[in-house]
Amino acid sequence: MPHRRQRTVWPPGLKTGPPDADPQGMPRLDLRAIVIGLVVATVATCAVYASRPLWPTVPAASSMPTSPAASSVVAADDALARVLAAVRGPVVLDPGTLETRTVRRAALVVGPDPLLALDADTGTWVRPVLPDDLRVSGVERLSPDGTRLLRIYPRLESIPLDGTPPTAIDVGPGVPDDPDTSCVTAGAAWSRDARRVLVTFGCLTVGPVREHAESYRHVLREKDLVDGSERTLESVDGYPSESYPSSSPGDAHVVTGFSSTDMPYAVRSTPTGPDGTPFTWQDTHVVYGDPWRDPRTVLLWDEEAMPMEADAHVLVDVTTGARSPLGVAGLGNLLGYVDGRLAVNGHLTEGCEVDACFVDRAGLREPWLDITGEAADVVLVATGVVQEAGPTAP
Repeated sequence: MPHRRQRTVWPPGLKTGPPDADPQGMPRLDLRAIVIGLVVATVATCAVYASRPLWPTVPAASSMPTSPAASSVVAADDALARVLAAVRGPVVLDPGTLETRTVRRAALVVGPDPLLALDADTGTWVRPVLPDDLRVSGVERLSPDGTRLLRIYPRLESIPLDGTPPTAIDVGPGVPDDPDTSCVTAGAAWSRDARRVLVTFGCLTVGPVREHAESYRHVLREKDLVDGSERTLESVDGYPSESYPSSSPGDAHVVTGFSSTDMPYAVRSTPTGPDGTPFTWQDTHVVYGDPWRDPRTVLLWDEEAMPMEADAHVLVDVTTGARSPLGVAGLGNLLGYVDGRLAVNGHLTEGCEVDACFVDRAGLREPWLDITGEAADVVLVATGVVQEAGPTAP
């Protein structure tokens, strides 16, 4: 059976459904347990969910330009050609043969154990050197320019792949200071231009009886890493669910996980500009990796469907709210879109005999990653690097 994502185990006292028959009409809460539990539950939920490419032939030495500047251009073009070949596949790789080193930027990061990176500057696969306390599990996000990883635990920070020290990112929840209000960072993502970070917060305010929550708040914030400015994109009653935020190509919309007392599992879309309408899709969960098929269409799990059925995943339109089934059966864990194609974990997908395959809209499987002795449970894509390498695959 495919792995079906785990439902969050909320901290003691915090319920996603209607309150108990409590004299005050509200669930009893342990604030310390909530703050600790939300972080642990968020990281644990995503903990469940590259290769020797068929390189293009390098021109013979006699055909190479002799000018240093021209040689540099050809080398860069060749590296991008190798990146594109690896992104499109098929790829066969033995991790035991790879060099262990840092990279300036990566086009792909595949993991989790061992962690592999496609060096965007050379087009070769390596085993990247990262902080000892970092284990890529799907919670982290690779920046679109391929230079940094973003993580929220134990703190919100940007981790360069070139080995330089991580940088803490200070983003406030944007709610009034109140000793009775506590907020926790629930998720974070890059904007598509890699300039900004999107952060979701779950905030709760206690009432006169401190064990009782008076209100919950789901807050979506944006921080500009260049000028340091912050703004609130949305602040609504509710709290974050298990889905991490994700920005659309072009950054016009953000999808996040959302919950309320009458809607335990949902996905919400929020426009980033003055135009557009927010939408909420009940009983859904954002797929892992890059869930965006195009700037207006995002792929979700349908919580009410059977995992391997054709309606187990749905495509939603963030501009109209329309929802339709993906229509492909036999899919296990999805790895998100890579260069415009949907990637799936091969070990949990019918008809895929390698570690990861591409699946087209008709359901046809195409081998992508074949990693000796390992599995591709997580695939992080530097979308900007892949776009630089070549046009989106048909």
